[in-house]
Amino acid sequence: MALLLLRACLLFQLSWAKHAEIEQVSIAAFRHGNEAEREAQVASLRRAFARQGMVTLVDTGVPEGIVAEALVKSRQFFSLPQETKAQFAEPSGYPPRSYGSVTTPRGKYYKVQQEDGRGGILNEWLFVRNTTALIDASDPYYSSDEGREFYSPETKHPEQQLWPKEVPGLQAATAAFYHEVEELSKTMYELFVVALGLAPDFFLQRARRAPIWPVTIAHYPPQETEPEADRARIQPHWDRTLFSLITTSDVGDEESEGGLQILVDSDTGEGVDGRAQVEGRNVEWQQVVRPKNGFVVNVGEMMSRWSNGRMKHVVHRVPNPSPGRDRLGRISLMAFVLPDYDAVVECIHCPKDGSEPLYEKTWVGEMMNWGSKLPVYNQTKMELMRKAQGLYTNLGVQTKLGDPTDVKALEARMAREAHTEEISLLSGVPEAKSIQVVDVALLVNGSAAEQLQKAKELSAAFESTGFAVITGHGVPEEVVNDIRSSAYKFFRQPVAEKRKHDKGKGYGFGGYVKQQENGAQLLGDFSRPNDAVESLTAGLAGLAGGVEALQMEKVRKEDSEGSRVCHVKDLSGCEMEEGTPEVVSRPATEFLRGCERVSRLVATALKLSLGATEEEVDMVMTPSGGGLRLAYYPSVHPEAAADDLMGYGSHIDSGGVTVIALDPANTRGLQVDVSDRVGSTGKEEDRNWVDVPFVPNAFVLNVGALLSRWTGGRWKASVHRVLANRNPHHERLSIITGALSPKIDAPPFAGFAATKPTLPPVPAREFLTTRVDLHRPEYREERGLNSPEALAAESEKIRELQI
Repeated sequence: MALLLLRACLLFQLSWAKHAEIEQVSIAAFRHGNEAEREAQVASLRRAFARQGMVTLVDTGVPEGIVAEALVKSRQFFSLPQETKAQFAEPSGYPPRSYGSVTTPRGKYYKVQQEDGRGGILNEWLFVRNTTALIDASDPYYSSDEGREFYSPETKHPEQQLWPKEVPGLQAATAAFYHEVEELSKTMYELFVVALGLAPDFFLQRARRAPIWPVTIAHYPPQETEPEADRARIQPHWDRTLFSLITTSDVGDEESEGGLQILVDSDTGEGVDGRAQVEGRNVEWQQVVRPKNGFVVNVGEMMSRWSNGRMKHVVHRVPNPSPGRDRLGRISLMAFVLPDYDAVVECIHCPKDGSEPLYEKTWVGEMMNWGSKLPVYNQTKMELMRKAQGLYTNLGVQTKLGDPTDVKALEARMAREAHTEEISLLSGVPEAKSIQVVDVALLVNGSAAEQLQKAKELSAAFESTGFAVITGHGVPEEVVNDIRSSAYKFFRQPVAEKRKHDKGKGYGFGGYVKQQENGAQLLGDFSRPNDAVESLTAGLAGLAGGVEALQMEKVRKEDSEGSRVCHVKDLSGCEMEEGTPEVVSRPATEFLRGCERVSRLVATALKLSLGATEEEVDMVMTPSGGGLRLAYYPSVHPEAAADDLMGYGSHIDSGGVTVIALDPANTRGLQVDVSDRVGSTGKEEDRNWVDVPFVPNAFVLNVGALLSRWTGGRWKASVHRVLANRNPHHERLSIITGALSPKIDAPPFAGFAATKPTLPPVPAREFLTTRVDLHRPEYREERGLNSPEALAAESEKIRELQI
């Protein structure tokens, strides 16, 4: 441990380093060379970013005079008195972000980035943006809450158009350089897509708007005395961006002791991050040598996320020179290139090659808009990414290089910790119930004692909240992924294509419906707007259990009397109903067959924990309803949506046990009321909502009204809801089916004898038919509930679960 600490100290304090062996790419050869020359440049770039995360560029086509003029004018600006430079500091009223705070199309501002602790400056920056791209203030991309934190009209911040009269030509010089790196970045996009095997316009399609990135001009003043301990020109870190373009005032960085360095494995020369020390590898800093008239390019975390680590983001720094050695100081012109702020960042190749994503899905805004308090951002995740990157605290001290950094497991752990805290805050009381996670694998392959124990655990969860999250269910992950991917393909089609699967009769007849459901009516609330959800309902041919079976039955009677019927005891030969969209038919079949296992797990738990007999269960329940509902929650604009708009209003499910696969890319939204005192008859404002936790490769189970009735209320049917998807960057998709669904043709049944049911027998078909109809916004009109008195009476019966 002492050795590691000593090594960490050395990494911070020593600035001398040998030269890194970094590959070189000729932009001219890529732009104008023959096929072999182009491929040679792509191969060099691919090797460089796989090995070190950094490459040098030559023959870029950027005129030397433009770079030289930008450097000269920048040095003149930084030579001004501090009080003069301070007049161009970040204006008041800016979004509280730490990145890219130049929000006007042609603006700038000055900032002292790092002080030495003794009254001197180690690093000062001038941010410049000078894009010619048009900004349409009526476009929601620019005018939304998130957009306004990246773009401001010049009329809002006119001070950004004021340039120091002491340095004439500064604006023109920096604008010319900005234009050149904009053009060079487009060539880099082309290089990257060829190197990664992507569509030619992959990055261009994600960088169609006015750039959100400025050119950052960094000045590292000469140092006459050593700064305080642990202060440096730039601390060890990696970039968050897509890639960074850097050129400097030095002909070659080998002559500047305080120049750019990268952290490498000293045995192999491979670029590394702080985990290399934990792994026991020998690491050292190596100096980056910039070729004359060239650029240094390093990829950021964003590119690493998209490429799933094929192109690595490497830890680098700018250390302090020896006092008195660097007489002039150093200027760097840097462009931290980014796509549009709403571009989704996720593994590109994983869906095709089956590889496991190293990172959680995110988007550019969430990665870059630090300090923003917009509700769209997960603050814990943003703080995690900031800490992992190793940037400054107030004192300039970074996260230790030996700490875990960017791996997906760390993100997931932080997300779980944040979720636990949020549940406590939402509940309002420390003793609030939580949704239990139960590993149910032993219900199938355990001993008799182990099966009984697991049955009791699952039953206890249902008795407490009516909900459980189950792992170890045995449904292959790829089966769930296939139906999710196929469902997204269906819902992302144009509306006209989806409408081909609309039966034209609203909810309750299977097929596709768009915003034609109203979940709150299941609790007798007829005052709410329709839910912000699109649904596709389908099922296995001929099965007759659960609410989906009632819908499929209507379709069969009207469309195809000759549908083939499969046997409920064996789903292996069952296929989807005719008319199911082709894109989801095969994966839906595999998913429903797989979920038969979940149904049998729940049946085992019912019999072992509550004493239901085999005969009772077989008489009124089917091992699988064969029904599937795909619920798609598109993004709703926060300003355009009503405050009470829901993804699915507060309700209680109707039948047996519902099975839900949450969306790993957008996990939040499903909430449960855990207040015992409210139930189905209480007031909305008295409810205690908690989020259902997301666990990878798990299912959420919840108990429906009819099964709760048949268990004498032992298994609760809890009120729950789905929040509207107000995240402008992420869709949400839930995959829903039934486990242990009531047979729609079962005889009237009061309940399982061992549970001592108290309510009179009820026919499943009659109960479920009315519950299906309650989803329909037309319910009030169809039932002739025209007077306030009639509506109030109906609402009361619904809330008492008599309907």
